[in-house]
Amino acid sequence: MLKLCTSNRLEVLADALADALGARASPLEVGHVVVPNRPLERFVELALARRLGIASGLRFERLEVVLARLLGAHAGAPLLSRGEVQARLLEILGRPAALSGAELAPVVRWLDAGGPTIEARERRIVSLSDKLAGLFSEYDATRPELVRRWLAGGAGGATGGLAGWQAALLRAVRALGAAEPLAAGEPVTMAEALELLGSGEAPGLPSSPLHVLGVSSATRAEHLALAALARTTDVHVYALDPCREFWEDAEAPRAVARRLLRAPDADVEAALGGPATESGLLGAWGRPAREHLVVLRDLAGYAADERWAAPERSAAATTLEALQRSLLDRAPVAAREPDQSVRFLGCPSVRREVETVAREIWAAIAEADAAGSTLSFSDVAVLLHDEARARYLPHVEAVCAEARGIPWSSRDLLFAGSSAVA
Repeated sequence: MLKLCTSNRLEVLADALADALGARASPLEVGHVVVPNRPLERFVELALARRLGIASGLRFERLEVVLARLLGAHAGAPLLSRGEVQARLLEILGRPAALSGAELAPVVRWLDAGGPTIEARERRIVSLSDKLAGLFSEYDATRPELVRRWLAGGAGGATGGLAGWQAALLRAVRALGAAEPLAAGEPVTMAEALELLGSGEAPGLPSSPLHVLGVSSATRAEHLALAALARTTDVHVYALDPCREFWEDAEAPRAVARRLLRAPDADVEAALGGPATESGLLGAWGRPAREHLVVLRDLAGYAADERWAAPERSAAATTLEALQRSLLDRAPVAAREPDQSVRFLGCPSVRREVETVAREIWAAIAEADAAGSTLSFSDVAVLLHDEARARYLPHVEAVCAEARGIPWSSRDLLFAGSSAVA
């Protein structure tokens, strides 16, 4: 079964994980722990070592990796990877005979529009195959029902337009494999593997408990896989929840704007549902976490181990503390004088943004040194979104070198981003 533990603090969730792992019959018994990245893996290792005295017998994995392996083991064949999809698309798009169907006419017109030369057509083939491989992989993970309909074809598939030629290409990708991929042991889509899991019991899946910590969102396919896995073993999910009140009805600003537009003559305060009752941050930025928690609570039968921790009170209440309490209690933020605990700095470019961060780091170090505290560079973290790393990291390296040699190191990077061999 799936057991859910929620908290607004990661440290509290790590303590809950320690409670579960500490109950193992032997410290040498393998504990399967799923975390989203390497920094959190290191954090959990240190937290468990402090709590249990030793962090042993742990096997850390990523959610998409462990579920892909388990689904593949259950299906008796590996899952169809993005690279395999792109390789098959390159083969299909490079053969004019494979594009002769009426549904694929838009694809042929787009490829021909690049110019009459072979080089121009090949550039478009590579570009389209890369884009479609990413799209098909996303469809497979987030909309497995759609993929099954497309693969079925006929009345259950798409029949025209944008979806029509995409469905036709996806069926062509599948047709390059064996007619019975499961019998031949060829790669299968996640949608096909999930269909097997949904047909009843899930033999072949492990019976040892699985602990999932720090995963703030998951695709529909991953939720379905967790549900199937929970039928054969205990799945412990430790999820961050910023609010201890009911907040599934928190609205995003766009939703509020649409509601106001539907009632243009109504009083604004009445249309908004009365005076401000919360900060609005949950509605503006909380949708992915909210939808993830809704699914997890449903899988857990709406039973959860809730461990809330109030923000630590400082000598002088700060804006950050007020925001944290507002989120936890779903209450408005009281008016207060601005301070330095939360700041937004507008910068005209990536380079200037990194330079501003470097200047603020040196200012914090100097202030701590003057106050006699022990703040060091290793206590400072700069967070980058996955999609922003390629743009920011070259500037980080250059600026840190120029800013009196700020020591820095990177975590959770793909080797393929810095090495042609990898």
